[in-house]
Amino acid sequence: MLTCAINDHKSFEQLESTVPQIYHTKEIDDRLIPMILVVTKGDLVEQRQISDTEIREFAKRHALGGYIITSAKTAENCLDAIGMMTDVIKYRFMTKDIVEQVGKGLSVTGYVPPVEVEKKKCIVS
Repeated sequence: MLTCAINDHKSFEQLESTVPQIYHTKEIDDRLIPMILVVTKGDLVEQRQISDTEIREFAKRHALGGYIITSAKTAENCLDAIGMMTDVIKYRFMTKDIVEQVGKGLSVTGYVPPVEVEKKKCIVS
């Protein structure tokens, strides 16, 4: 999970250098690394510094499995972020297995278009 705060554009900008570092460290096809973007502090609407367009473009540019805006304060989308990451992991590893089994000549990118998750409340106890 890549994270940044919706009220801190610098935290979002720093992800541009973080993602290539992850790809380099893992030394595998970058599209097979399961990652999503979790934008925190979604309740701070008045202090928002990152637009929906920026979030969508970042997710697409880095072939992320999706993105979600969360708020621990209001419990919005907290559990959905974990569910999304689980789904992306399952999909990416399934895709990796397909590529390894079929062998050369198969063009499977492992790219899952970013999805927007319907806002839901979650309970944090």
